[in-house]
Amino acid sequence: MTNPPRSPRPPPRGAGATPRILRPLSVVILSAGEYDLSPTRVLAEKIARALTASFAARSTRAEVQVLELHRLTVDLAQHAVLGYSSLDLREAVADVAAADALAVVAPQVGTYLTWDVDRFLEILGDEALSGTPVLLATHPVLAAGAGQAIHRRLVRSGAALVPPLVVAGHTEFGSPIDQAAADLATATAPQ
Repeated sequence: MTNPPRSPRPPPRGAGATPRILRPLSVVILSAGEYDLSPTRVLAEKIARALTASFAARSTRAEVQVLELHRLTVDLAQHAVLGYSSLDLREAVADVAAADALAVVAPQVGTYLTWDVDRFLEILGDEALSGTPVLLATHPVLAAGAGQAIHRRLVRSGAALVPPLVVAGHTEFGSPIDQAAADLATATAPQ
């Protein structure tokens, strides 16, 4: 009886003969809209598509996840009052802390929604985003007030901010969104 032929041995680690398999980059988009199909969520989806295209143009694999903060409003309030973090909140914080890049889409209207963003970033902690490329997308009305508060919180968390995206509304598309996505992709995966 003959033995089956042996398969060749893989080269030793570090020999350079086999390509290293890289994990895809993780990008989280925090959407602070009031409901699932809010204008803020629509903008977050447009940014997600533009980011996917920007990373693909760089031959870089990226997994883009949109995280709806309105779904965590009760969890954020419980944490503020009781100091209790639900499983959903802990998972969301872990996803953002582990992300290679972050986009924060501030709501078109409503200061209590910007409270959600501020509270979430506070729970995330100072320096949690240290060196992480972050895009802040705001409405012109928020850019001066609540948008600046979110911007300050991101700076305190150590984020590497790319030029902000200020959009006139959720119907805006094309060039400004594509440019902001390209800026974030370049900061995350330079060629």
